[in-house]
Amino acid sequence: MKFLLIILILKLFIVSNYGFKMVSTLIDSVAKNNYYQCYNQPLSSDDICKPGAYICELMEDSEDTYIITGVDFSQPGSPISGTWCYFENFAIFTNLTSIYVGDENGKIRGNGEAIKNIGTLKYLKKVFYKYFDEMKSGITFQDTLEEFYIGTVTVNVPSSMFESKLKSLIIEKALSFSKLSIPNLSLTTLKIGVDPESFTQEISETFSKILVNLENYEISYTTSGTVSSPVAPVLNYFNYLKTLTINGYSQQTNWEFPSLDNDLSNSLKSLTLTNSIFKFTNGYDFSNYLSGFKLIVNGYESSFSTCSKCMKFPINSIIESDGNLEFDSINFTNVLSFSSINNEIYQALPELEDISTNYKSLESFYITDSSIYGSIPESYCQLPIDFSLSNNELSYLPNCFKCDLEFNSKIVPNGFYFSSRDCSDYSLNQITQSTTTFSTKTGGILQFNGTNLGWEYSFGESHSLPFEIPNKEFSITIPKGVGKNIKKQLILNNHFNETITYSYNAPTITSYDVIDINGDSVFIVYGSDFDYDNVNLATFTEKENSNKSLKFYFENQQDNNNYITSTIANVYSNLVSDKIYQLYFTVGEQQSNTIEISITKPTTSSSNDSSSHVNNSDSSDSDSDSDSDSLEKPSSSSKLSLFISFNAFILMIILLL
Repeated sequence: MKFLLIILILKLFIVSNYGFKMVSTLIDSVAKNNYYQCYNQPLSSDDICKPGAYICELMEDSEDTYIITGVDFSQPGSPISGTWCYFENFAIFTNLTSIYVGDENGKIRGNGEAIKNIGTLKYLKKVFYKYFDEMKSGITFQDTLEEFYIGTVTVNVPSSMFESKLKSLIIEKALSFSKLSIPNLSLTTLKIGVDPESFTQEISETFSKILVNLENYEISYTTSGTVSSPVAPVLNYFNYLKTLTINGYSQQTNWEFPSLDNDLSNSLKSLTLTNSIFKFTNGYDFSNYLSGFKLIVNGYESSFSTCSKCMKFPINSIIESDGNLEFDSINFTNVLSFSSINNEIYQALPELEDISTNYKSLESFYITDSSIYGSIPESYCQLPIDFSLSNNELSYLPNCFKCDLEFNSKIVPNGFYFSSRDCSDYSLNQITQSTTTFSTKTGGILQFNGTNLGWEYSFGESHSLPFEIPNKEFSITIPKGVGKNIKKQLILNNHFNETITYSYNAPTITSYDVIDINGDSVFIVYGSDFDYDNVNLATFTEKENSNKSLKFYFENQQDNNNYITSTIANVYSNLVSDKIYQLYFTVGEQQSNTIEISITKPTTSSSNDSSSHVNNSDSSDSDSDSDSDSLEKPSSSSKLSLFISFNAFILMIILLL
């Protein structure tokens, strides 16, 4: 054992001191040269597999020989500023699964020569090659490659890219395209930058036809100049798009958004439009699209849509805009979240009448840093808590905003500022329901109404709770209980205090009976509104002598049979047979109605027979126990036999051993 441990320690010592060893000297040399070309500093053989350049794995059946499985030139490091990283051909690393070249600052840039033969790499799955000088048109891909990201393609984008098994293809800028014709069933994500001068109607339509399973499509027009007749992207043949992003350029195209012949309502979840790429002159009806549909409108300088409430959306839709957007065009009926910033259109806030009824799904509402003018409508008192109207040109506040200084940050700076609370317009009407008494079994609802009720309340011992929208009325749930003239404090927004009084129904007796429970005669009472905590005090007063009475506590059994019974004492045994009693209950300081009762008890002979039967039963049990005892006691001979058998068993075990 010690010998094996020494061998293991020696092997670990040898490996740790020997360092990394590449599978071949050529790979070792190319790896170090590529590093020097990019960072202008040498790389030792022992450092090749350290973070910052290459990803390595121990070669199978080897203890010290490594293979390179990943290229990772993504760290800023200290590259030679303004020069390319002229890598040697990465195809020499035959076990690569990933290539990542490019940093956020654009200082690490690769040459096209390095990836021209990646089609020979049979394990390669991902390529991220952000900056490069040129790309050969003859590039091919293995079927194992799933993701390919590349910067600018200075030649025609090879058709092989669209004929491969790629699942994700991202090209930052494609100057032109080879002829495409073969349907692609694998590609699900395409993000591509196109030059509007070379992006023709034919190419645009071909994309829509051959990429039959595309789910995520982002197309960006990348020129900064003026194009005489730019072509809009064709969308009519896509059937499975989930996200669609169309980014315009400095020239405002203002294409009219197409009426789609294909039905994307069962798949499209998100539509993003930037830089005035499309407009909706007559609006658009997205209301039959998927719940949670998201529209993002960014960088618009010209009109988005001028018709009133003509943009319709499905339930729980999300609308985000960083730029000009006409609010009046939005139908907010199904909108869950609305956000608009940097809006330079001089317009008033959208009118949202009766938010609680017409805009039930609205949870978030933001219009900030814009040129919005005028007053905040009174209906905005019903907005959800998650809202902001800050940094606009608004000039009037409704009363509900004046009473809560916490909303300062949500609505300033604007054309006003208030530093003290003004709750003069607050009011609370009386309880609107016809009665203030509740069932002891179910409780009930207290309903209040008024104007500008604010945003929170507390009732009794409860902590502050937010109002449900709208705040012109609210209700409080009263739990089950008992009592009369119960008083609790209602506080609105920590400043309005009113004492609320309510009661529970008094108990009601409807009938009584004597029933058999487990051989005992039990007196029970039927009725309603008894105490669930079993504080039901029954008073039995003799009719002929009102000075004589009996009192017992009864247990509530309403959940099962709608009656109550006594658990403190045997009421039945204390009542005199055929005597008339007047019975009433006291529950929560409230007295029930009074009824007359009388019970007739059976003769006592049956009781003696019963006792006699119990005694006989006891005697029988005693005899039975005696017989049982005699059967269970073993005889002396049985004990001796057991002892001999046990010793013989022990001896047999010893002999066998």
